Amino acid sequence: MCGLPMTFVKKYGKEVSSPVQLKVPNGDEWSIRLRKHGGEIWLQTGFRSSLTYGSLLVFQYEGNCLFNVHIFDESAMEISYPFKN
Repeated sequence: MCGLPMTFVKKYGKEVSSPVQLKVPNGDEWSIRLRKHGGEIWLQTGFRSSLTYGSLLVFQYEGNCLFNVHIFDESAMEISYPFKN
């Protein structure tokens, strides 16, 4: 699971609901379930196959439960996203 920063949770926590959409640069959108617990919000399932240990995710919240996301590998290079179906 991937936790959202507390500054985001404080500002938008009441606005976001499960599921959220993550949009990657190739245009694909992934539907991701959220878990809210103890004032924290966690992204749960749906995108782990694209991540490896040391991955860095950069999110931009667009509103309406939509995030643009860029994924970087452990060498800080952006990954190659699968071709859009």
